[in-house]
Amino acid sequence: MPPAIPGAVRAPIAAHLQLSSRLGNRPVGLGSVFSTILLAETVVARVPSGAAVVVDVGGGEAPYAPAAGADLHVAIDWRSPELTQATHQVVGDASRLPIGSRRADLVLCTEVAEHVADDRALYAELRRVVRDDGVLVLSAPFVHALHESPHDHRRPTSAGLVHGLTTAGFEVTSVHAVGDTDAVVADIRIRARAARVRSVVRRVPGAVGRRLERAFARHQERLADRTLARTAPLAGGIDPFVPKPSLCLGYVVVARPAEEADPGGS
Repeated sequence: MPPAIPGAVRAPIAAHLQLSSRLGNRPVGLGSVFSTILLAETVVARVPSGAAVVVDVGGGEAPYAPAAGADLHVAIDWRSPELTQATHQVVGDASRLPIGSRRADLVLCTEVAEHVADDRALYAELRRVVRDDGVLVLSAPFVHALHESPHDHRRPTSAGLVHGLTTAGFEVTSVHAVGDTDAVVADIRIRARAARVRSVVRRVPGAVGRRLERAFARHQERLADRTLARTAPLAGGIDPFVPKPSLCLGYVVVARPAEEADPGGS
């Protein structure tokens, strides 16, 4: 049996209708379907399955729980969502995780690093809770709209993420770009168009407005599929110090705890 987590409660699982069925129970805005699909596909491709214990920092709705397939999936967030796919929920601070040391086979930390005041404290906590033979999958935005202000502090580069995680005791095994330059341009256009769609929806009857929103979401799904096909050659990862593409929506980093140096100097 997986170890008990103090303070955790059983999490409800329920169906939740969203703009895009591909995004499950994620609370996604009208202009974010495109970018969220790109992020989700990039993360899922890096999530190892079969871990016994997953700690999902900032997980909320735990959208990656099905990919991880863990016996115990603990989502830690600043608030408890109405719906989640985690087995357990914990309300807590990402910089002071309410989890014992070396508990997790897999730690997920998606789109959190930009929101904590001290990213070094976050990386140190991630290292503390992951087992020495465990894995970390972390994502952070690079070119992205301001969100959750005033708690939106940074847009780390790929080199910055590697430096921060290495300093905290990780060995980065791969870095992956979310989208490319064309995806950045498309995302800006989508967000501008979303504002116009929302303006129209406010002036039309409910059912008509919902159809307009769904149509716009489907357009973003098709655009995301074309982008994923175009960027497939980047699936193996990028050089974080000379990244190509130099513009992208964000990064997904896979890391493992670094082996401690031999004090004998062998």
